[in-house]
Amino acid sequence: MRRLSVLAAFSLALSSTSACAHWFNDADKADLDRISASLNTIRTMKGGFIQIGPDGQVDEGEFDLMKPGRIRFQYDPPTPTLIVSDGKTVAVENT
Repeated sequence: MRRLSVLAAFSLALSSTSACAHWFNDADKADLDRISASLNTIRTMKGGFIQIGPDGQVDEGEFDLMKPGRIRFQYDPPTPTLIVSDGKTVAVENT
């Protein structure tokens, strides 16, 4: 469940800012629109991540993002977890 929260947080970060638009002034909204337009041109992304749990446990791994809606989180050993989503379904494999 903890690992699914990472996926949910990442998805929320990539979602539209319109739901929070009432919090920002006009200059902020213009900046957010420019940032959003720039991010929307990105089709693929790859990188590393570090996850720190509430108990201080640190897990690391790599992620791959492919628009629209596909994402993969591969945790480094000793955490044998793979999380994959096609935009509709999330699969979690713990070996």
